[in-house]
Amino acid sequence: VGPVPADFRVDLRNVRIADFLGAAGPEPATDGLLGGWVRIGGTARNPAMDARFTLGSFRYYDVRLDSIGADLGYRDRRLTALVRAVDGGRSIFFGSGTIPVDLSLADIEQRRLDEPLRFSLHADSVPAALPLSFFDAFRDVRGRMDGTLTLGGTTLRPTLGGEFTLRDGSAVWEAMGVRYRNVQGTFRVVNDS
Repeated sequence: VGPVPADFRVDLRNVRIADFLGAAGPEPATDGLLGGWVRIGGTARNPAMDARFTLGSFRYYDVRLDSIGADLGYRDRRLTALVRAVDGGRSIFFGSGTIPVDLSLADIEQRRLDEPLRFSLHADSVPAALPLSFFDAFRDVRGRMDGTLTLGGTTLRPTLGGEFTLRDGSAVWEAMGVRYRNVQGTFRVVNDS
């Protein structure tokens, strides 16, 4: 008797994220309504997975977006992903690519593979508060960011590249109590390993 193929699916409809995150503490910083599905087939050593998620009415601290979505597929040790964010009815963030990884449902020594990684992220007027919210030192962040970030190399030795421009930025740096206004700048990511 050979491996038994899986046939598993989960559907989600209007699952409120804050309800899950609230179990970990008081007022969660993130909220939104999660919908979508996950389907798993194949065998434990060679699974096939597909998923589609949409997080509607997304909120992270003061940042609010119409939606964030993702389409994912996995076959032959390749994860393909397409992610997007919409604000004010228009796309502000888009990413796509292929990530070599072993997601077999078995005990393996190395999940990251020494094979080409190709992924790119494109931003068009992303609220600056979204990426800067990961740094506790800033509050009241305003402004918009545009640009592209690319991931290359391999999952064992990834490389980064790209450039982002900040427009009309402002923020309070908590440690000094200083407010920065009218900040404009370009950030270049140059990394070969």
